[in-house]
Amino acid sequence: MTTLGLQQPFVIAMVGLPARGKSHIVKMMIRYLRWTGFEAQVFNVGSYRREVSGLSGINSDFFSSENKDATQLREDMAREVQNIMYRWLHVEEDGSSKKGRVAIFDATNTTFARRQELCNRARDEQVGLLFVESICDDVKILEQNYLSKLNNDDYREMDKAAAKEDFVKRVKAYEEVYQTIDDAEDDAQISYIKLINVGQKVISRNFSQLLRISTIPSSILSSKRSYFPANHIFDSSC
Repeated sequence: MTTLGLQQPFVIAMVGLPARGKSHIVKMMIRYLRWTGFEAQVFNVGSYRREVSGLSGINSDFFSSENKDATQLREDMAREVQNIMYRWLHVEEDGSSKKGRVAIFDATNTTFARRQELCNRARDEQVGLLFVESICDDVKILEQNYLSKLNNDDYREMDKAAAKEDFVKRVKAYEEVYQTIDDAEDDAQISYIKLINVGQKVISRNFSQLLRISTIPSSILSSKRSYFPANHIFDSSC
């Protein structure tokens, strides 16, 4: 693997409500990064919850901000996935350079507090950080994405109608605390890209210095037909 001019390990952190296509965007980015020569890996918090923590098949109550114990557990899992991610970013194996490594942190990351924690950790680890927020309010696209989510491990054994009702409640729980990325975050130093409704609009800030990482959005937007619906295998909810 080559560093392609990247002078430090790098993290791309996803942002957005469930069923907004984050994990599908991740699949496209990881293919692009590897194709261009980066050593890249995805770290999905929802997968960690289901596969490692054994919390698969839980209902929407787990995602309510009023459920303080579950909220703390979700934050703890997000931190543990970060620990795993940073170990991978920093450990050099078989003579490979850690400079060319890119990690994608696939989670909702929907609050100012969570994103500030990510910014602080990236600075402590001396790692670059770019947020990619997926925003969608197109009713038809959302309906397709909601249906696709019913095939993941949280709902596979449930009646489809009951599963959809529970997933809608999960989304509403996130909507209650959702804070879209703001320019003032991280003392106005935050770097981000916002993708709105399948690339109908793209907003970016503070990422021109990120070298070839900054070409990712064009690779995503050039494949609009495959952008949605959200991939049904992955779910970053946590």
